Amino acid sequence: MARACASGRRERAGAVVEGGGEVLDRKQLAEDNRKLAESAGKHCVGDEVTMADVCLVPQVYNANRFKVDMTQYPTITRINASLAELTEFQAAHPDQQPDAVKP
Repeated sequence: MARACASGRRERAGAVVEGGGEVLDRKQLAEDNRKLAESAGKHCVGDEVTMADVCLVPQVYNANRFKVDMTQYPTITRINASLAELTEFQAAHPDQQPDAVKP
């Protein structure tokens, strides 16, 4: 029963990320990707880590978690990959937390 509930919860969350608000979310992702293409260096705003980077990573994590196709957003994907190489972001990753549920 718990597994069925978790599965249903994941489907509903995916629907929110990708379905119910699809037009708004996809437009927002596309707009964010466009703006980041103008401001980005190695990270969101140039080559230094900023609050924008700190906010971007969990959003991409959740999008990936709910299987949103991020290939449509190459700048966001590139920045996220760059940030994932940093020790601080690796240590802060949800899967690295002591209470993380392992698959």
